[in-house]
Amino acid sequence: MLDLALLCFLPLLGGFLFVRGFLLTRYSTAREETARVYYRAAMFGAVLATVGLLAHNELRRAVPAYHALALQTETNIVTPLLAKPAAPAPAVATPSAPAAEVAAARVRAWIFWACTWGFLLGAATPVFNALMRILLWLVNALAMGAVALMRQFGWRPRGPLLSPIERLNRRAITDELERLLYEAMVRADSVQVSLDNQKVYVGIVTSIDPVGPAKHFTLQPLMSGGRNGDDRDVVYTSFYDKVIQAVQQAAPAQGEALLRRMALVVPIARVVTASGFDFDAFKRFSLARIKPKLRFKLQSNGQRVLQPQPKPSSASA
Repeated sequence: MLDLALLCFLPLLGGFLFVRGFLLTRYSTAREETARVYYRAAMFGAVLATVGLLAHNELRRAVPAYHALALQTETNIVTPLLAKPAAPAPAVATPSAPAAEVAAARVRAWIFWACTWGFLLGAATPVFNALMRILLWLVNALAMGAVALMRQFGWRPRGPLLSPIERLNRRAITDELERLLYEAMVRADSVQVSLDNQKVYVGIVTSIDPVGPAKHFTLQPLMSGGRNGDDRDVVYTSFYDKVIQAVQQAAPAQGEALLRRMALVVPIARVVTASGFDFDAFKRFSLARIKPKLRFKLQSNGQRVLQPQPKPSSASA
């Protein structure tokens, strides 16, 4: 005899397959703790089992072929598997005993169909994803059409236009470093990444794992360098953008191949710090540090002569 508790494991497995694979739940589930994933799988497994039982009853009522198949399955498979062990005959026969046995068999059949359908619906998650992708594509196409129409009237969006799936992933990210890298990839902004080997890269994030907690990301470097041993300032020594521009101007096809070869796959565990990077601000900041603050004195003949800066006194030093 098949135990009912073992049979109830099927909708739990179906709920786990659903929450781990369905587009609307996979991003948040991948970033949750294991215990919470089990709770969510149990909840969705119960929902799938309930929906499956309702669908089974409707199919049995509306489709004669399904009704015949279900009846044959209950007679040849369900009843032998879930039958109770034979009990000794009562001393006094009661007319309600056969009715109680029929009701118990019917309940066991409902449990069987609910658990079976709960697993089947969870295993059918790729089919639900295909339908959901079609629906999201239609929604995204309508949204892009509306944006294009509004642009004709002078409206300009403030932020990047994300697809529904990208918005789901963006909402599920909880780690601040992963969020910074993902936002930089979406906006095509440059970032500065410092690694644990004192190497520093500035570049564009081209890809990052969208489903679960990211373990690595791909960076298209623009320049790189390292930190000094004394003041820990960054000194850039390699400038990839000039090489890339020169190659692209000479041979555009080779430029695309060069970009792929120069891309870096950076493990997130090796990242010490990461921040946004603005080249205009970097140039201004660098010039402000290296440009001497000279003072000139205007003479009576209209010429300017360099005036030596006063040395700081001991009180101000």
